[in-house]
Order: sequence, then C-alpha cells, then structure tokens
Amino acid sequence: MVVNNTSVIPARVYGNKESGGSVEVMLERIMEDNRALVQIRSGRSPKIGTVIHLDKFKTECVDRQDNFFILQFDRSPLDVFNSIGHVPLPPYIKRPDEDLDKDRYATVYEDKDLQESVAAPTAGLHFDDELLSH
Repeated sequence: MVVNNTSVIPARVYGNKESGGSVEVMLERIMEDNRALVQIRSGRSPKIGTVIHLDKFKTECVDRQDNFFILQFDRSPLDVFNSIGHVPLPPYIKRPDEDLDKDRYATVYEDKDLQESVAAPTAGLHFDDELLSH
C-alpha cells in the first residue's frame, strides 16, 4: 500500500486589505522567494500592489494567474500560515475549525516534518493503527 504521509498546513487565514475590506486567503502552493499562490475571497478582488494585513503579518498582491493570486511575504509563508492559519475543513463540515481539528483532520501515518498538503487525503482518515497493523 502507498500512503500520502504529508501533514496538513493550516492553510486558511483571514485578514483585511488596507482599504479595510475583509479577505479570506486559502493557500494553494508555496513558491520560491517567500511567495505563495493563493485563492482570495473578498468583496472585490485585490489589484496588483494591494497590501493585505493578515493579523500581525503584512503581504502584498504581486501578480495574478487566472483565479489565483501571488502574494509576496516578508518571511516564509509557511511560518505565517502555521502561526495564524486555520485548518481547511472540507465544505461539507458546517462549523468553524477547532484546535482539536489539527489532530482530527490528519492521517495516523502523517509525518509532521513533511508539511506540504493544504488538505488531508480524506480517504486516509478512515485508517487507524489497528487496521494498518493487519
């Protein structure tokens, strides 16, 4: 059996544009040079050059690729998401994430040193140590 042993990044963060409008940022992929490819939900799509405040962190929208935006951070985006991010629960779970979800929304075979996924491999959530031992 082949398993995806990456662990989930708390890939959803909330913030505000400098204009005051609220934004929800969902990480798609971390890129080089402290950049991240993200989806942004807001009243109006940010323009190139828009500064976005994510709690105590500041980022800038530097490019757009179709429905995705590229944000430039002044530090590792992974550090930012780990510091203030929320577990990206599937849309069919109709409640805000909780601290318990960091453990619940993970496979028993995840490797915390391989934090590379923005969503859990949900089929793997059905496995437990007892089942895997057979």
